[in-house]
Amino acid sequence: MGGRGLVCLCTVLAAASAAAADAVLDRLARMAEAMRVRNYSGVFVYRHGDEVETLRIVHRHRDGRVDERLLTLSGEPREVLRDARGVRCILPDKRLVLIDHRASETRFPGVVPADLDRLPQHYRLELADAPERIAGRLSDRIDIAPRDAYRYGYRLWVDREWDLLTRSDVLDGERVVEQVMFTELMVHDQIPDAWFEPQWLRPGYREKRLDAGDGDDGPPPLSWRAERLPPGFGLILRDARWRPRSGRPVEHLLFSDGMATVSVFIEPGDGVRRGARLDGHRRRGALSLYGRRLGDWRIVVLGDVPPQAVERFAEALVPAEAGGAP
Repeated sequence: MGGRGLVCLCTVLAAASAAAADAVLDRLARMAEAMRVRNYSGVFVYRHGDEVETLRIVHRHRDGRVDERLLTLSGEPREVLRDARGVRCILPDKRLVLIDHRASETRFPGVVPADLDRLPQHYRLELADAPERIAGRLSDRIDIAPRDAYRYGYRLWVDREWDLLTRSDVLDGERVVEQVMFTELMVHDQIPDAWFEPQWLRPGYREKRLDAGDGDDGPPPLSWRAERLPPGFGLILRDARWRPRSGRPVEHLLFSDGMATVSVFIEPGDGVRRGARLDGHRRRGALSLYGRRLGDWRIVVLGDVPPQAVERFAEALVPAEAGGAP
């Protein structure tokens, strides 16, 4: 084959690869929209590390608002209610209700990409040829393979008719470190308010606000910045708040590559209880954690990324006054 023929062949192959990636991105976009706007209920199994839970979910989209209820069916009883007002987590064994008015965004336990445009830069996308049966229904499998060692791979199964996510696997190499899989799934035209009434809430439960201590303006910014982050990760959220008990400021930085997210928490080291200190690595299923001390500060990083990624985040953080804006 001559040089011109080889160039033409490469051009054709590149165009075919781009078209295939665009088809996968379109499928993922339809899935993300379906997970938000469809009314559905079901039962799924959630496996992370050595732990396995069975949960029931009810999800409703009405008048531009999302309501969601999660209820554990195995293990320790727990119930999570999400709506426009925030999140309530009911822990009946502790007679406790955790409340966070800031966390109103719905986050399904499975993996739903947040920024599709960025995915092809850091992941290889492929749609499997044959459908598979999940929860008694046909689903198409999407393979999302990382291009470096700073992120996991994913396999997502998407219902052919409803476009809902029916299963998601998080992969560290070939090993599944987290899995969500529906065993029952139904779509509804309407879902009544009664389906969102909490089962475990009882009179006399103690309430604890996770956003307590925040003033109207919040605490003064601690102003940290990140240098030499893993490629593709960018800052998508920064907030600062007071710790309710200690009165100490803590800064939260949230990073994403469009698929995975990483949270960084920075606070004065003398405000951290000795038993709560994290030094070095810990891991639970897909969740990696890393803690270190930097001068008078404590830094804790956690995210659904490999251990080397959270360590690189922790090592990349410096106070903004060390040079340049955060």
